Amino acid sequence: MSALSEKSIALVGSAGACRNYRELLGEFPELALEAMVGAGPSQGPTDSARSFASIAEMLAAGCVPQLAVVCSPVRDRARDAEALLRAGVDVLVEPPLAMEPDEADRVTALAERAGRIASTAAPFRSLPGLREASRLIERGRIGRLCAIECDLSQKRERPEAGIWMESGPHAIDLVEALAGPAERIRMLSHSPLAPASEDSVLVEVEHCSQLVSRISMTWLEERGAPIARCIGERGEILIGRAQTILRTEDGSETVTDGLYSEREAYREVLRDFLAACRASERPIDHGVESVAWIRAAYRSLESKCWELS
Repeated sequence: MSALSEKSIALVGSAGACRNYRELLGEFPELALEAMVGAGPSQGPTDSARSFASIAEMLAAGCVPQLAVVCSPVRDRARDAEALLRAGVDVLVEPPLAMEPDEADRVTALAERAGRIASTAAPFRSLPGLREASRLIERGRIGRLCAIECDLSQKRERPEAGIWMESGPHAIDLVEALAGPAERIRMLSHSPLAPASEDSVLVEVEHCSQLVSRISMTWLEERGAPIARCIGERGEILIGRAQTILRTEDGSETVTDGLYSEREAYREVLRDFLAACRASERPIDHGVESVAWIRAAYRSLESKCWELS
């Protein structure tokens, strides 16, 4: 590997996503792990990487990587991304990009002024079943798409923020990939009642075609439902983690294998990030809009109405 092709990278945080990225670095010979920031004991430094308690400590030590992956706690992500961008580092941030829309806007504006990349990861967009379902919908296999039901419930440790704050960006990515841009949103149920600390939610998204997607999620149980159900005039498509099922009005059923691999999903995210860093034009990042939709859903609890981003 030539020195010219190598890029130094730092991993920030101790979340599971950060571990995923670290395990993948061996598959990217152009990347050299230079620093681990805020890593837990099981993620400590390697022979080639230095360990730091904070980004400030890393920069003060003169360690300025070219790239960084930010998987810090949700409340710290915008601040950490800004600190890295100011130092001239291109950043890939786990969703959500920020807690508030103005924080996300600030990150994007800073990246533009600094001529750097600030990209929000979207691992669910690499779901094989999502690509297959989009192809089937475009070919008219279920007729006109009428509704989408999305369920990202998964038994897990309690999220540091609410389940909607942490997993809502993935759900919005998924339904927009199937039905087009969101236009309005509302949260129908929320438990418990404190915003950004909820265990379970039920949210509706209205798209530009007036089609409505219904999103449900909880961290308390594994429901076994498909990730998404696309309901058409002449059939339906069930998108699962292991397979996609096409059911048509004549009663026939077609099953397509397509195992969702978290490792493959993050591999695609990292590839896309590196491509964005090499591109002559800055790509559009949907992370800012995603944060706006998350907050709009919370606002709808108070207004009892559909909300715009």
